[in-house]
Amino acid sequence: MAGQIRQDLAANAVSADGWFSRAAHGGTGMTCGEGMMRDRSPSRAEALPGAVRENFPPDMLALRRYVVWRYEERVGKSAKIPYVADGTGARASSTDPATWRGFDAAARVFLVGGYDGVGFVFSPGDPYAGVDLDDCRDPESAALEAWASELVATLEGYAEVSPSGTGVHIVVCGAAPNRHNGRVEAYSSGRYFTVTGRAIFGHGMPPPERQEGLNMLAQKYLSGATGTHSIARSRRGEPGRLGDMEVDDLCRGARNGEEYVYLVGRGGIAGNGEGSLEAERALARLIASHTQDAAQVGRLMDRSLLGQRPEWRERVDHRTRTIEFAIAEAIGERCK
Repeated sequence: MAGQIRQDLAANAVSADGWFSRAAHGGTGMTCGEGMMRDRSPSRAEALPGAVRENFPPDMLALRRYVVWRYEERVGKSAKIPYVADGTGARASSTDPATWRGFDAAARVFLVGGYDGVGFVFSPGDPYAGVDLDDCRDPESAALEAWASELVATLEGYAEVSPSGTGVHIVVCGAAPNRHNGRVEAYSSGRYFTVTGRAIFGHGMPPPERQEGLNMLAQKYLSGATGTHSIARSRRGEPGRLGDMEVDDLCRGARNGEEYVYLVGRGGIAGNGEGSLEAERALARLIASHTQDAAQVGRLMDRSLLGQRPEWRERVDHRTRTIEFAIAEAIGERCK
């Protein structure tokens, strides 16, 4: 089966313009040039909702898990910042269900303008896992690098082209390790993925259960993310991520471990006002470099002296913003 998928990918699964060619599978072809998200002409903007409705897994389309996003500069990089799909301009959070909406609402807000795309949030209560393969696709020829083609064939899930045209997103069912290493990321919670509908494989089909494939990916590509790694298990078993104390050990043993120990202790509260705020950001960044689980970053922050400050414990918006920015920096939310 995997061999046949590789042949399909190489032969005609993706057209040269980057869209899935339905004509090769008995459907009607779709065409849309590269750089769709950057071009806000009416025809290109209108193409996204239709492509997503046609190709994205229908069971996921029915969920209230969507945000809109736009490119913004963060720490010298272009990041995809999520917003609530209600037209208010409020920031969305991948860990706050109150900021998520249905796909139809997200599509309407996107079509009004002011945003570059729509995203799906992976939630702990859902069975889905998202795999992000970065810088693996030639936007001119639509060819995938061999390692990426191998992963698409192995996972056999819903796969689509990323907004930039140079990456691929894959969705399956299973527990991902919530990790990022180089050009590969895999998440089951605490993260949103951009959605384009530019299908490569699995168009219009429910994501299959692929726990063994996720375990293989974690072992082969993500084991070096923090120096140690726990292979993800099924959602029916233990979650595939490191415990709080294991992450704490990694932080202490890292090259910047002395800074971590300093910030966790009295060094973090040595300053006042902006000094303490900067120390919070620095500590959150150090923790997020070893775990991109927002709840886990928050728990480890809570155990520090900085975490006892009223500003941290009582201002939920401040906590959420600090953690999200730290994770964004750690995983390098760049244009994919």
